[in-house]
Parts: sequence; C-alpha cells; structure tokens
Amino acid sequence: MSEADQTKEVLNKEAGAGEEPSMVDKAKKSVKGFFKKLLLWTLLVGIVGGGIFLSIARFASYSNGERSGKVVKFSRKGVVFKTHEGEMNTGDYAAGQWKFSVYPGDDEIQDEIKDAMENGSEVKVKYKERYFDILFWGDTRYFIYDVDVIRE
Repeated sequence: MSEADQTKEVLNKEAGAGEEPSMVDKAKKSVKGFFKKLLLWTLLVGIVGGGIFLSIARFASYSNGERSGKVVKFSRKGVVFKTHEGEMNTGDYAAGQWKFSVYPGDDEIQDEIKDAMENGSEVKVKYKERYFDILFWGDTRYFIYDVDVIRE
C-alpha cells in the first residue's frame, strides 16, 4: 500500500466514513423528523382552522332582522382597527339604546346612517347577527346591511 493510500484510509477512519450511524444518531434523527412533522401539521391545522373560523364569523349569520328608530350616535372607533359603531333609540323604554356595527368599506350604508342622524330621520335598518365578535370588524354582533328612511 502506498503512502497516499494509507493517508486516505486514516482520514476516512477519522471522518467516520464507511461506519454505520450509532443508535443514538438514528434516534436523534427520528425525533427531529417527528418534531418537524408535528410543527408543520400544527401550523397547517392552525391556518386552516383560522380560515374556517373567520369565514364563519364573516359569512354565517345567527339571525336576521329589522329594527326601527332614530340613530343617536354613529362614530368611527379604534386605535389600530377602525370600526364604525352606532346606537339607535328604538323608542322602547325596556330596550333603550340598541348598538350596532357597520362593516368597514360599506360606505353607502355609513353615508345613509350619517344623513339620517343629521336630519333626525327615523330609519328602518336590516341587520345580520353574527356568531362572534371580531375586533377588527366591529364591537357588536349586529351588522347593518340596509337602511330605509321611514320619516324625515
């Protein structure tokens, strides 16, 4: 055997070439693989679950209805998430003020509510009650989707 071959053999032994990985190394690889899969599945389930939750919160309604009265308050609230919130005097002493929200981006509804409030008009609003409060859509579960002026 030449000197170069002996040097290669020594280097291969030092590097562990040709040896089978030990049981500990195999166990470490197995555990790492398990935790990588667990993390990926957890992220996937979290993303899909969050998407389903937001879809239900946005599109599924618990109930639909109508209310009439005078809008006594309409404001844009929030530090980070700006929402449009209002209160309506329904005329019923027991019910008092009814609180509602308007989806961000429903400019037509917002303008109709503002005009009715400025003119002191009585309005009939159609709303959907959602299953959940979502902080970046509004403070209530009642979202207005149509406004009709009854009396000016």
